[in-house]
Amino acid sequence: MVAEYTARRARLIPTLNNLPGVVCSWPEGAFYAFPRIEGVGDSAELATTLLEEAHVSVTPGAAFGPAGEGHLRLSFANGRDRLDNAVGRMQEFFARHGPR
Repeated sequence: MVAEYTARRARLIPTLNNLPGVVCSWPEGAFYAFPRIEGVGDSAELATTLLEEAHVSVTPGAAFGPAGEGHLRLSFANGRDRLDNAVGRMQEFFARHGPR
């Protein structure tokens, strides 16, 4: 599973970094990405809107303290196809709405 999570991370992080207004550092542990989304004033609002409009479930960065505001938390402990689908939906969402 370590090799599989490593492969998922290697696929997800560059894909997130290709989204407009998204900057994601390489996670050093666990199986979560924590991308910063430019222009986000309220990560909880963005997470709710992503769920409602793009059907992508993420955790708002604000849940991890004030320094997390402007970020989203995504788990890559899911299948590659689901991850690709979720990032594709995020790409469509940001293309329509722009970074918030």
